[in-house]
Amino acid sequence: MGANVPGIVGLPLFLYGLVLVRRASKSGLSVRPIMVTLIGYLVILDSGLNLQGWILDMIGNHTLVYRVLYTAIGNMMDGGYFWHYNQLWIGGASAPGEKSWEWACILVVFPMRIAAAIAFLQMKRWGHQWLLVTCWFGVVIWVGYVMNMTEYADIRYTGIVFPVLGWWIFDIMYVTPFLAIPYLHTVNREIFSDNENSTSASSADGESSDESAGDDLPMGTTKQWAGMHKWLKRGIMLCLVGLVIEGSFTLPFLAIWYGYPTLGFRDICSELMKVRYNNESLECRYPYPFPGPPISGAPEGAGITTAKDQWGIQPVPEYPRLGFRELVRIHDQRIARQKAEHNATAPHP
Repeated sequence: MGANVPGIVGLPLFLYGLVLVRRASKSGLSVRPIMVTLIGYLVILDSGLNLQGWILDMIGNHTLVYRVLYTAIGNMMDGGYFWHYNQLWIGGASAPGEKSWEWACILVVFPMRIAAAIAFLQMKRWGHQWLLVTCWFGVVIWVGYVMNMTEYADIRYTGIVFPVLGWWIFDIMYVTPFLAIPYLHTVNREIFSDNENSTSASSADGESSDESAGDDLPMGTTKQWAGMHKWLKRGIMLCLVGLVIEGSFTLPFLAIWYGYPTLGFRDICSELMKVRYNNESLECRYPYPFPGPPISGAPEGAGITTAKDQWGIQPVPEYPRLGFRELVRIHDQRIARQKAEHNATAPHP
């Protein structure tokens, strides 16, 4: 579910697993609370999708699929992944501050969140504790990133297909820390075990210490917080399903929007470069020399000075906003013009 397009295959399997857990719980079997399952998987899903995109931007920014689909996301809703893309020495997004967020989250926050979520799913006490810590890290990231987008709005949203609103629709499902934290603070922590071999909520001590016993409430939920936990579960389920659907269908939607299959991926890559740098002579290099920047060689955008911007304290891009399959029209018009120019200059027999 955290691998974008294949997520649509994983989601039905996950939902079927939830049905089995619910049946087992109603049958009196000892299983972990559904809320623990939902939060654990949602955190892994959230972290996995973010890691995949940012790691590719950091070290896979010259792969064809990334130069097509992820710069298309940039042109669609976040100009930080389109404006002067692949012109920094390290390649990838050139938006101010973006690489700092990537390094911090790739090397520290998201691996910590995944490790904590795995232990949380195993009902380990340290998993609960560290998931709480890393969810607060997630709040810091979310607030800081929103402010970064706001501060550099001229770069991020100028010439974009769906500015601001599109970014919020795309990213609102990543508010997972805000939904997980209230539950993590109010769940009965006695259901989590210090025993490193514990992988489920099956201990008799955990069941006997659960304040909700006899109230027909989920394990770990007390009567005081039952209403809040119910609504949190609905919100978490919505975010989980939304992230999978978003990850599964966004990239195919972008490919169609920018001209696929009329234009191949290399054609789309070239057309986006021409728009980004205001230069009709640019072509997408494929295959790109391995290993490429930053290990060897310069990024493909290095040295290009034809991009149009209004330069000031904060640059403002001047590339045009691209409509639905407009690259097809631009491509066909240029090919027709080039053929006409060639025919006009060709000697007559």
